[in-house]
Amino acid sequence: MLIDEGSGGGVVTAPELPPDKNTSMLRILLSFTWMVAVFLSLFQPKQFNYFAPGLGWYYPQDILFASLAFCYLISRRRIPEIPRSIFRIYLLFAVFSLVYLLTSIISVFILPSVDFDQMINGVARILLQYLIGPPLILCSLHFLFAGRKTQALRSFLVPSIVAGLIFIAGILLFLIPGNSPMPSGIREEILSQSWVQIGNISLFVPKWGATFAETQALGLFFFLSFLLTDIYAQRTPDANKSYYVTTITYFTLILFTASKGVLIGICIYFLLRNGRHLQLKAAALFLSLILGMYYVVHRVIDDPASFLESALSYHSLDERSFHALYFFKQCAEHPIWLLIGDGARQDGQMISRDYPQAFTHLTNPVSMFAVVTDSGLIGLGSYLAILVGVWLLARGFRERLAIASAFVANLWQPDWSMDCYILFMLIIAVSRCDIQLERVGTGPVRRSLPATQMDTIP
Repeated sequence: MLIDEGSGGGVVTAPELPPDKNTSMLRILLSFTWMVAVFLSLFQPKQFNYFAPGLGWYYPQDILFASLAFCYLISRRRIPEIPRSIFRIYLLFAVFSLVYLLTSIISVFILPSVDFDQMINGVARILLQYLIGPPLILCSLHFLFAGRKTQALRSFLVPSIVAGLIFIAGILLFLIPGNSPMPSGIREEILSQSWVQIGNISLFVPKWGATFAETQALGLFFFLSFLLTDIYAQRTPDANKSYYVTTITYFTLILFTASKGVLIGICIYFLLRNGRHLQLKAAALFLSLILGMYYVVHRVIDDPASFLESALSYHSLDERSFHALYFFKQCAEHPIWLLIGDGARQDGQMISRDYPQAFTHLTNPVSMFAVVTDSGLIGLGSYLAILVGVWLLARGFRERLAIASAFVANLWQPDWSMDCYILFMLIIAVSRCDIQLERVGTGPVRRSLPATQMDTIP
């Protein structure tokens, strides 16, 4: 059911009963399940394959979210009351998933050839993440944090501590000379990712992702956890006592992942965070963007052979730029692709035909530009609508800056649609919900629902 948000009128109250021992144990078990699900949202199939090759990754976090949602339904025997603002956010998620599905279906009739396995996998994942997953996550958040929604901002804290400990252990294992207990596949992945190309200069900068094969994903996870913690500290004065220690810890962990996109997001956040001289700082950021675009264009036009060689050698910025230029080249021949894309995960099978020595059918644009290649400008517009919806729901300059900085950090992710990023947006949205709902597991509780605003719609 939907609830009208507002204030005023009388308040329906009931005495709060102290939880018994069984209720406390249940709450601990449910909280643990939630933390495990959040931690698993960091992982991707590629990463899991390094730990257990051949087993496959079936997104167990969604199973845990579904279990929490099921627990709510059987304990309350009704659908949770959802504020209209949150329901509108979910509609934006659902619209994007359906646009993604529709554009992929249309592309089947346009493309000269289709990799149906990749398309079905790509569409299925987006439907799971944006159509099926959000209601389960929202129900879980309501189940665990109703009446204390600000606490939801701490959801990433314990999982990020666990990830940090594994991260440090991985560094130590990597440094052990001789026969290290670290799997050879992970060691090779770290070494292959540690070459950084800056212009014509190659540098070896160790990406101590260690036991996490994709260091950029780990860096984003730490950054999202820091942003949620920072917002929580802003809302909770007592949390400021450990603020500097927390900030330094997160920054150090992110630095050792050497995730350049995440570091750009951090720079933007800290540059604008205090709200001073915003126009000057915004002008500096805009100038930096122009210079970066000029560098790419200059490199492509003046030395195309060097640019192509660098891109085919998987050098970060050049490879990402190459994928975008290749797509626009295809759009010049097929203008409809600019609007609807070339279908879910079809970029790889197309580009591998022209450059088989460098790419395979599993290749992707290695950035959020994959939204454009998969679903065109229509898909990109519906995706950005989600960001705008969450941004408008947030309050205060710092919260909106956190959303914008996280978006910038996510721009460069090889997997643009990570579960932890979706969780981040939903947690911020729910933590700003204006309606105080009942708290789970304590029996009758005080409800801060204005009597004049209790109009419900089935």
